[in-house]
Amino acid sequence: MTIREKVQAILAAAGGVTTFVPANRIRVPGPWQNLARPYIIHFVVAVDPTHTHAGLAQGLGWEYQVSVFADSYSTGDAIARAVVTALNGVHGDSPLTEGLTMIWEPGTWYAGSEKSGDGSPPIEHFAVEFQAFEGLV
Repeated sequence: MTIREKVQAILAAAGGVTTFVPANRIRVPGPWQNLARPYIIHFVVAVDPTHTHAGLAQGLGWEYQVSVFADSYSTGDAIARAVVTALNGVHGDSPLTEGLTMIWEPGTWYAGSEKSGDGSPPIEHFAVEFQAFEGLV
C-alpha cells in the first residue's frame, strides 16, 4: 500500500472521523469538487529524506496534510480533532499501517473561511499537518 492508501484506510476506519464525514467523502486530490460538506482531502506535501549519523536512512519521510472542509467552525474543529486522534502516534504494527509512523505537527490549524459562490454557508478550512515515516530502518 502507498502512504496515501494507508492514510485513507486509517481515516475511513476511524469511527471518530466517520461520525462526521462518511468514508466516501474522504479523498486524495482529484475529482472532489462539489462534494457535500463536510469532507476531507489528504495528500503528501513534501518528501523529507531522513539523515542519520550513518548517512541517509532507508525509507522515506513525508510532510503530510489532512485538510478538513466544513460548513461551520465548530464542525471543522471537531473533525480536525478526530483526525489527530486517528493518526497521531500511528505505528506500523498492524496490517493496515505496516511500516508507517505518523506524528502530528502542532502549528497550523484553522486555515480560514472562504465564501461559496452559491449562497450556501462559508467553507471553513482546517489544515492538520503530520510527519510521516515509512519503512525507516
